[in-house]
Amino acid sequence: MALMTDTPAARLDVLHRADFSDFSEFALRQMLVFVSAVIMTAVTGDVIFALWLGVYFTLQAIYWKLVTTRRTQVSLARLLAAYGMYVATLTCFAFAPFYAMMMPDPIYVFAGGYALMAVTLFITQRPDPGWDLVLLDSGLFAAGVLGTLLLLWPKIATTGEALVALVICGSVVVYFFRSNVTRYHRRVERLEAEQRYARALKARALGQFVGGVAHDFNNQLAAILGHLELFELLDTPQEREDALRQARESAERAAMTVKQLLASSGRTRLSPKPIDMTAFVTQLGPVVLGLTDGRISLQVAGHSERALIAKVDTDMLETCVLQLCLNAQDAMTGKGKITIRAELMLERPTLEPALEAKPPYVAVTVEDSGPGVSREALSKIAEPFYTTKAVGEGAGLGLSAVAGFARQSGGGLLLENGAKGLRASILLPLHDA
Repeated sequence: MALMTDTPAARLDVLHRADFSDFSEFALRQMLVFVSAVIMTAVTGDVIFALWLGVYFTLQAIYWKLVTTRRTQVSLARLLAAYGMYVATLTCFAFAPFYAMMMPDPIYVFAGGYALMAVTLFITQRPDPGWDLVLLDSGLFAAGVLGTLLLLWPKIATTGEALVALVICGSVVVYFFRSNVTRYHRRVERLEAEQRYARALKARALGQFVGGVAHDFNNQLAAILGHLELFELLDTPQEREDALRQARESAERAAMTVKQLLASSGRTRLSPKPIDMTAFVTQLGPVVLGLTDGRISLQVAGHSERALIAKVDTDMLETCVLQLCLNAQDAMTGKGKITIRAELMLERPTLEPALEAKPPYVAVTVEDSGPGVSREALSKIAEPFYTTKAVGEGAGLGLSAVAGFARQSGGGLLLENGAKGLRASILLPLHDA
């Protein structure tokens, strides 16, 4: 069950997506609540609706703050507080419709009933509910049905009417719970299908890897042999020197391919030593500016209250970060913003293969303002010889080499779509100095 297996941070993320992922829908929902409360206050002259509006918006703000996580540790206490605030917010919302239904005028009973129906529709249409939301929503819905039944109970005159009310209310609660459980199981089935698809892609990636190696080396060997044959046929010393130079360049490209393959497999030779990541990213800024296009703006954010020390090969780390920056430049077609930062990550992210080292981690992150990567490509761009570039513009070994180096250093490469573009983070175990 998701409630038992997910981390508190992951559960908070689910709660955030359930209520706040679609900003336009959230803004419309809050605007309708505000307008309805203002109208009810003006028409009835009852300040209870105005007070209710203030309390509801306050609870909503506190709930939003609790479920809006950053890359910091999320405790179980915070998750439980978010659950409590979720219940408090929905309970507060339900107060106004029930209060209106207790008024003598039938129009207010009508308005209150439709408000309760609206919140029920909102709950049932939310995507990807976890077991925690299934249980919380079902419990709150059952409490709402019970409240409605208690309002109607004084008007029930016979045992038959009472039996009908009880059966209908019980049936509605059972159906609501069952529909939420069905949505949850469909979500689980979809995730399992995606995992099976990912395993199939990995099997295909192996074939792609072998074919890519053979193709790449065949091209490089053909260039070396061709220029050596030319060397034997050419007459002038200058032409023979040019043929040797081009053969040597082809051999160097082949050597670079071997180096990248070793990095991809995590078998390159490293000389790790403890380094301060805050100082590292700060010193790397001018190097990145010197390599990237002048239209690229750079922001370096390395401030941290805690020393961010990682034991890593400095030269290889610099090479990998520069590779990420060049990839970011290509994704933005030469114009945009690159952000490099060093930060502390206290939660273990979901990676394949999973990180062996326990948190906390030091994350060296490169984020661009480009278009991001599609969900399908995001799961494959770190595979050897997979590239989103045009033919001839990239061998598809850059991100694979970065990922291999990160794994060999005891960490991993985390790729995510950020607020605008792609966010690539090299995760390394925090070193105790």
